[in-house]
Amino acid sequence: MNVRCPTCGAVVALALGDTRLACAACGLATPVSRVGTAPGTEASAAMVALETDLTGATLAGRTIIERIGAGGMGTVYRARGESGEVAIKVLRPGLGTDRSAVLARFAREAEALRRLEHQRVVRLLDHGEEGGVAYIVTELVTGRDLAATLAAGRMTLAEIVDVFGQVCDGVAVAHRAGIVHRDLKPANILVGADGAVKVADFGLAQLGPAAALTTLTRTDVAMGTFHYLAPEQRKDARAVDHRADVWALGVILYEMLTGELPLGSFAPASTLGPPGCDRNADAIVRRALAPDPAERFASVDEVGRAVRALIAPRARSGRLIAIAAGLVLLVGTTGAVAMFSSENDPPATTVATATTPTLASVPIDAPVALDVIPIDAAPIEAAPIDAPVLIDAGAPNRGSAVAPPPTKAGQETDARKTEDRRRQDAGRQAEGARQDQGGRQAYEAVGSAARPVTPGAPDART
Repeated sequence: MNVRCPTCGAVVALALGDTRLACAACGLATPVSRVGTAPGTEASAAMVALETDLTGATLAGRTIIERIGAGGMGTVYRARGESGEVAIKVLRPGLGTDRSAVLARFAREAEALRRLEHQRVVRLLDHGEEGGVAYIVTELVTGRDLAATLAAGRMTLAEIVDVFGQVCDGVAVAHRAGIVHRDLKPANILVGADGAVKVADFGLAQLGPAAALTTLTRTDVAMGTFHYLAPEQRKDARAVDHRADVWALGVILYEMLTGELPLGSFAPASTLGPPGCDRNADAIVRRALAPDPAERFASVDEVGRAVRALIAPRARSGRLIAIAAGLVLLVGTTGAVAMFSSENDPPATTVATATTPTLASVPIDAPVALDVIPIDAAPIEAAPIDAPVLIDAGAPNRGSAVAPPPTKAGQETDARKTEDRRRQDAGRQAEGARQDQGGRQAYEAVGSAARPVTPGAPDART
């Protein structure tokens, strides 16, 4: 808006929320206490009231060093006392004739801070009135408010989640103490140089039915900042609960993600937000900004958990464990371990063993393999007692060591395929004799194959 300089009368551009006036015509640069305008007043006719700068003065036993900020009702200074530097907030002059209501707001803020001893809420040190100046002394947060942080540039998703999560922690503590902030906005959120976040300015806080403080009913005192006010709060600021703060947090979250306010039919945060911002963020904003309070998040703690989940690691490992467990039930422990082995493990190798078969390689109903058949053992079924039986002494146990009597053509075919191996085995078999249960079985080499010969039986070669 345009206002007139109180010194020379020149028109000076003054943005909404500006707390200092700088006149190019006369060089005046001074804090602004209030803009003397009303609905329907022409902008060029607006006047401003100046604020007395307290720099260098002593207040509450502390020396004021510099002015560091201003809000709708007060100005904040950096001051130094015996215990170190602090922040002193003083009530602005020129806010109307009903001073008692304005003082009640200061008392309200002091009471709210007194109840809240938490690392995410600015700590109250002192409050009172001196020389007609009402003040509140709090810890000094070295850094800047969230509004200045957002103005400096876009934040990453991780930074947004970190800061916003801390904000939710502070507001949740207030709600558990029965306090509704009612004026949450970036300017009332302080971000320290170390990244620690603190919620400030409880001047409009609703302290609950037990609070014995004057209710703010002044119509010329803004009851919060319009764009951050829930629909029900715009109608009646006295008839709201913690869900009004949930709405304000939804506006703040959207602003942090997109750099814009969610006005009218606003675009989804996922289309304007930083990398990694997905539809889950859209769902959080949509629920927090539900017109019906009953459809919003039930608590600020719930909002904080939902936002922190935006960067939580995807729980894929749990699904793999469940799949592995199912495979163990289906195919056995060995197979499951092989499929989900570490990528650093050496690859599994299947080794065929000729002399030591594993339990899994032998069918459960296979006959027991024998290297030697006693001479007086029962004859093999369906084979004549005097029929020659080939014994492959070098072959591995594959369920049976005895082969049925081959045909002549089969013998010749088998002999050609295994001639080299059997030739070596035949030499070893023909060298000795074995005896079992008083019987003796002699072996002789026939061509390249070995066959048993019963004593006294005719020579098969004749």
